[in-house]
Amino acid sequence: DDSQATQAFVADFTGGVTPEASPPQGASSGQFSLPILPCHFGEYLLERVLGRGGMGVVYFGRQVQLDRPVAIKMIRSGVLASHNEVLRFYAEARSAAQLDHPNIVTVHQCGAVDGHRYFSMDYVAGTDLSKLIESAPLDTRRAARYVRDAARAIQYAHERGIVHRDLKPANVLVDESDQIHITDFGLAKSVGKDTGLTASGAALGTPSYMSPEQAAGRVGEQNQATDIYSLGAVLFTIVTGQPPFKSGSVVQTILHVIHRPAPMARSVRGDIPADLETIIDVCLQKSPERRYNSAAALADDLERFLLGAPIAARPASHLCRCWYWLLGIPIF
Repeated sequence: DDSQATQAFVADFTGGVTPEASPPQGASSGQFSLPILPCHFGEYLLERVLGRGGMGVVYFGRQVQLDRPVAIKMIRSGVLASHNEVLRFYAEARSAAQLDHPNIVTVHQCGAVDGHRYFSMDYVAGTDLSKLIESAPLDTRRAARYVRDAARAIQYAHERGIVHRDLKPANVLVDESDQIHITDFGLAKSVGKDTGLTASGAALGTPSYMSPEQAAGRVGEQNQATDIYSLGAVLFTIVTGQPPFKSGSVVQTILHVIHRPAPMARSVRGDIPADLETIIDVCLQKSPERRYNSAAALADDLERFLLGAPIAARPASHLCRCWYWLLGIPIF
């Protein structure tokens, strides 16, 4: 049944050891989605909420015995979480736990306490790219450095068969040393493996940063090129202050992502260097084969830009851009 499948999934992640259930102090099972903080949760002390997403909530806490600050993610619906929510939650933990990279947030432990599933990970003191651009877009060189480092981290994940599929400014953390850390592998996909967690035809992700194949729900086409598109959308956003596509509704945004050519970055901010605009434009091509062939290639071009060397990418002519747009229309 569902409970046995979930227990097997957790046991597989934790090596067969499931944490003992013990009720958190200051909250009962039915009300733990809004605990009175600070409160004890197993071997952790939860102190404050760091953020909430569609499915999860992240707390700042401390692993008491080790006196180690950690971020602890839980399913928002708590003990009422569906079977698929639980499987997706632990799939996120497993994806991140396979990756040991200085620019990817490390997962430490995963399990359940009193029916509330959780995993703990590194706490990154700092902010994220979405908050950094609230007052103004970033300097172009600083933005290029952030995305170069993110692309190298994503290349590392791709080499291990993991596609992130939810790259956006809020999922790129910037620590107090001005180094980036990628988090939230909740939509990660293992290339060549069918986990059964992504329904065919479902558009999962954040609309403004989805690739066209993602927005159209073409699950089989979502591979490394999907993340390259999203990295380009992140770079566009942090240098212009707005995403390449954002409409009045989710449906309109998705339709624009699928059918409309991405705007040129300098049409929004005129002082963006031409080479950086070209790098962004290559990432945001509708067809995956016209994007960079790897995240490493994107990182290399951003490195050339930072060094003042000629980039490998070449800007598409106006005629080519019009032709590519026509090819994207179904009747053509």
